[in-house]
Order: sequence, then structure tokens, then C-alpha cells
Amino acid sequence: VVYLSISEDEVTWVEKPLSSGNVLGLLTLEEKGLTFQVRYVRMWIQRGFQDAETGQWGTTIRDFGVLQFSNMVRGKVPVVDSLWEYPAAWTVDNNMNTEWTSRFGALEAQLIYDLGYRRNVAGMTWSFGHVAGRVDVHYADRNDNRSNWQRAYALVGNVDADIVVPTTVHFKCRFIRLTLQEPRTREFWHPDRFEDTEFWDSILSLKDFKAYEHTGGGGVLGFQSVDGMQYTTIAYALRQPGQWIISSEADVATQDLPVNYSFNDVGQLVHLAMTKRKVGGTTTTRQMEYAFYRNGLTYGEPYTVTESIDRMYGPGSAR
Repeated sequence: VVYLSISEDEVTWVEKPLSSGNVLGLLTLEEKGLTFQVRYVRMWIQRGFQDAETGQWGTTIRDFGVLQFSNMVRGKVPVVDSLWEYPAAWTVDNNMNTEWTSRFGALEAQLIYDLGYRRNVAGMTWSFGHVAGRVDVHYADRNDNRSNWQRAYALVGNVDADIVVPTTVHFKCRFIRLTLQEPRTREFWHPDRFEDTEFWDSILSLKDFKAYEHTGGGGVLGFQSVDGMQYTTIAYALRQPGQWIISSEADVATQDLPVNYSFNDVGQLVHLAMTKRKVGGTTTTRQMEYAFYRNGLTYGEPYTVTESIDRMYGPGSAR
């Protein structure tokens, strides 16, 4: 028996119920896909493993994960227009041994995933059982005759089973629709005419689908006026997951930085620095050059912006 509680001050604790799935020993939050703030996590193992032969008690933890980008469709039941005994819910059960399968002979199929409410999607992945040569991804806030589906992504001429849609493809919606076309498998046995090649036909199937939530980011450090109304701040994941950005009020000095991060950086200490210097100006404006450094090396190219002469200028005007 395992209990998990979270706290922001190590005084008030809130229990987060856990549930087990098809993977032996894997526990996940019962309430999936919802983000929350947390500083402290406490696990209480009330009853450990008992060996049947020796009667010894003991429990080991192999891995503990905190997910920054959660899979919002896990456990959701999708709507599908083509089905052959293998339900669409198997695309979101986190089990690669199960898969949804279209009707025998289908040349096109649609799957619609309901996220429950409007969410900020950034990046998707899916794995085919029987590959579709073309996939169109659309999104909308409702799924009825007044739906206004918008195209988010199109995959054309595909032959791969595992697809990764980058986090730069991001949008807000409640419903995600996948339209699968051009099945690569066209020589599939007819269930009632097995080994009769005259009855070969097409089939589509999907093993897994994930849609990731961009939970947003925030400022790390930077320059700020005393009243806080003017600022130039190093921020993380404001526009794109995993991306650094220099942010400012009214985008006066805002600049996107290259997305060349690595997931191997997670848990590593990183030294960040930002510099600014005057390189020109007039009686009413200043030209300021900004540069960003990561672990002592230039991260992105230095850039120049034109600012008002009184923007964070003078003794005691900035901190």
C-alpha cells in the first residue's frame, strides 16, 4: 500500500491518490493530465513486499518521475468512425501490445480525442500498427455540426511507424481529430477467406497516441525597474516547451533563443548570464545590445534594440 502526498511548505499536505495499470509495479496518479504546483513530495509505504518463502519485508523504488509535459489523452475514450473489434481506447492505454484497428478494407478512418476542456497542446507522438501514408491533424473547441476544425499538422508520403510532431506545433483546443488515409497495408488477409489472395484488402491500425500539454514557463532572472513595470528577463518555456527566451514588457527587447536543448540536461546545474550594453542612440533613444550565455558560451546571436532613453536608466532606477 503506497500513499503519495504533496506540499508547498512542508506543513500542509494534500494526498494525491495513486492507481495501477497494466504494467506490474507501475503506479501513476489517479487524476491524470492535470497540472499542479508542488515543492515537497512524500511517499508513505504502509505495507511492503513480503517474500513467500522467507517472510522478509522490503520495498525498492526503481524510478520516480515528475512529468513537465503530461500526456493529456491518456485514459480518454476517443470517438472513431471505423472499428474492427479492437477499440480506439487501446490507443491511449499506455500499452504497446494493444492497438485500434479500422474496418477491413477501410481506405480512411478518423479518431477524435476529447481532452475534457480547452488545453494548451504542444507536440504529439503516435505509433502505427498498420501504417497510414497520410495523416491530417485538426483541432476544435467543440465536436458537433457547428465545429470549426482547424488544421494543425499534415503528414504526407509517410512510410514510418513511429511519428513525432515537434513541440513547435502548438495550439489550444478541447478536441483533436486524426484523419488516417492511404493505408500502406493493402495485402491483409480477409478474416473469412484466410490465405485466399483474391480477397486481400487494406487496413489501418494505431497502437499509441500522445498529445502533450505545454504547461507554460516563467522568468528566471534579469533586469527590472523599481516599480516592476519595465523588465528584461531570461525566461523558460513561455512560448515553446524547453525553449529559453529573453522577455520584456510590450516585447521591447523580446528575443527567441535557439531550441538546441537536450533532455540530458535535466537535473544538471547550468550557468546562465545576460549582458546589455549601449552601442548607440539619440537624444530620445538608446541602442542596446543584448547577449545571452549558457555555461560560459554564447547562446544565440547578440542582438540590438532601440529603447526609450528613460527605460531603466539612471541611478536607482533598476534592480
